[in-house]
Amino acid sequence: MNRHVFGHFTQRIAIFCSIGGCYFRSYHRLAEFTFRRSIEIRYYLVDNLQYELVEERTRFLELIDHLGSFSRLGVDFEGEWNLHRYGLHLCLIQISDGENIFLLDPTSVGDLAPFLELMEALEIEIVSHGPQSDIVLMDYLFGRTPRNVFDTEKAAQLLNYESSSLSNLLDRHFGISKNMKVRVSDWNKRPLTEKMLNYAALDVAFLHQLRENMEGELREVGRFQWQLEECKALEDIRYRKKKHPHLEIQKANKLNRREAHVLKHIFAVRDQIAQQLDKPAYYIIPNAKLLELAQDPPRNVRAWSNLKGVNPRLKRYANEFHAAIQTAQNTDPVEVRRGPAAEMYKGLSKNAYYRLVDKKTQLLGAIRDQIKEAYDIYPMILSMRNLKRVAYGEATLADFRDWQRKILLDTAQDMELDISILMEPENPLVN
Repeated sequence: MNRHVFGHFTQRIAIFCSIGGCYFRSYHRLAEFTFRRSIEIRYYLVDNLQYELVEERTRFLELIDHLGSFSRLGVDFEGEWNLHRYGLHLCLIQISDGENIFLLDPTSVGDLAPFLELMEALEIEIVSHGPQSDIVLMDYLFGRTPRNVFDTEKAAQLLNYESSSLSNLLDRHFGISKNMKVRVSDWNKRPLTEKMLNYAALDVAFLHQLRENMEGELREVGRFQWQLEECKALEDIRYRKKKHPHLEIQKANKLNRREAHVLKHIFAVRDQIAQQLDKPAYYIIPNAKLLELAQDPPRNVRAWSNLKGVNPRLKRYANEFHAAIQTAQNTDPVEVRRGPAAEMYKGLSKNAYYRLVDKKTQLLGAIRDQIKEAYDIYPMILSMRNLKRVAYGEATLADFRDWQRKILLDTAQDMELDISILMEPENPLVN
């Protein structure tokens, strides 16, 4: 087919070729043109996806009744994670029933319990891409967890795609590019722009077809059951408040005990102020600056008021920060374990403990090297993080997925290795 015939389509239209006939179909979100020339060429128009923005309670309840009749729904959230506001917030819910796209505004439709019940219904499969953060958000805000999830990102990882991002999947399967610049937009603002709504709609527009395509590929390589097991594990994800959030700051591990103690106190004040102002904490004092202040804190209230490199509003809270410094300097630091949990090996000497760690590390490393030769997704079977967790006694092979553990045990058996020390939660003394 001559390319110039479709020149006016080429900028924003994806082209696919396959054997087929000639027809035209119009969808709610795209138009598909097919021409007979020994091959079938399809043009997907995705600049302006058709969707319904649901903002009224009455329409929301009608929609829930409609969605309840489907056995599969594509779902995605747009949320706020301390980027533009303080804390976690649900800003938009995108849903596809396979034919229609609905964008729900959770800030205006009222109680979301009917929607949450759909997410928990075992008879409805929820297709989503990388839903871990959405699951955490749902648990944090509502104490609810979705069931029967199919994760297309996990499928891409099991298929060893070069990238498991949704933008890569859309390009790989449909030739569609996704404008990722919109991703970091402020989803709290109203009204949402047309670009933002189109971006959100595209997140769910092709999830049904992606799921079908990827199931076929997974079955072809014998990994579909692995996918189901990985997706089942998503149900165990929960929001967990960090015990020592100040130590999560990059390079906080380089502070000494006294400096870390100071950081803990000024971190808490910054967090309180951010919550009062409904602003992200970095808006008050950037993390890098907070570390500097922990190492070399201002000596008095005036010095706090004259600080550079912080939000000007900090002057109003100079007394609070100075008081936090004084409290930290007048109290003893509490030792915080930031390394592997050695508690599991109480009774062992330090040398014996680390000899055991070395032995397990070498054993796991040998198994991992062998798996690397046989499996293209070896990091999913035994990641370096999980290798260290087992070596340091934070986990055993019993904590792995069934499919991972089978590969590990079969590999060890083929290598004629004794791996009993990897299976026991408590290990014997090393002589």
